Amino acid sequence: MSTILYQFDPDGDVTFIMERAPKSLPQNLSDLNASLLSKCYVSSQSGLAKPSGLSLHIRASSKHLILASPQFRATFRNGFQEGNELRSAGQIEMPICDWEPVPFLLLMAIFHGQTRLVPHSLCFNWLRDMAVLVDYYQCYEAVAMASDLWTREFGKEAVDNS
Repeated sequence: MSTILYQFDPDGDVTFIMERAPKSLPQNLSDLNASLLSKCYVSSQSGLAKPSGLSLHIRASSKHLILASPQFRATFRNGFQEGNELRSAGQIEMPICDWEPVPFLLLMAIFHGQTRLVPHSLCFNWLRDMAVLVDYYQCYEAVAMASDLWTREFGKEAVDNS
């Protein structure tokens, strides 16, 4: 299985592993851009996200995750297995199976201040998936500006299409 590594923090201590990465993702984070992530170009609906034998590893900072999300704060600080492993080993790998790769990638970009990756609009599927992620990770404040932009743009598209 081929692996793509996106490092939001090269010194990060958390590596998320997603086994079903879209084959349309570039090999390097520096080649990724907001337009690629905006309109479901890499969605399951488009057929581009079929299992490709490609694994996406996302290296992140537990400090950024803890600051942005009460869910991560609890996971890494309150005696959960992940927190214990992070403290004892200094790093942790966490498989991510329940989320679509692109919305999760967008969430990590927002948490790590990589605003060039955040599109000005999202398709309905990504908007829905982002809402689920924001609710699960309780990161409303961290995502507020982007979500305001996305819902405003989505509203404009709905009016334009009617």
